[in-house]
Amino acid sequence: MLTEWDEGQAIIMERNSDYFAGPAKIDRIVFNIVPDDNAKAEEMLEKAGCTKDSDGYWTRNGERFSFVINATLSL
Repeated sequence: MLTEWDEGQAIIMERNSDYFAGPAKIDRIVFNIVPDDNAKAEEMLEKAGCTKDSDGYWTRNGERFSFVINATLSL
């Protein structure tokens, strides 16, 4: 059930132990609102254990990542 809504920041939902179909297996879900696409990508990479190297490239275990944003696929 919705327990907190901090507009523009986060939405928090917690398990409803009285739900008719039984309680969910997850205690709590936090949806963080990150409007800036670059900040959103950086936050996801940091949570995945990635870091930026001295050249500014994202790395994980020594491997560099490159991304294609807004690509269009045509056949």
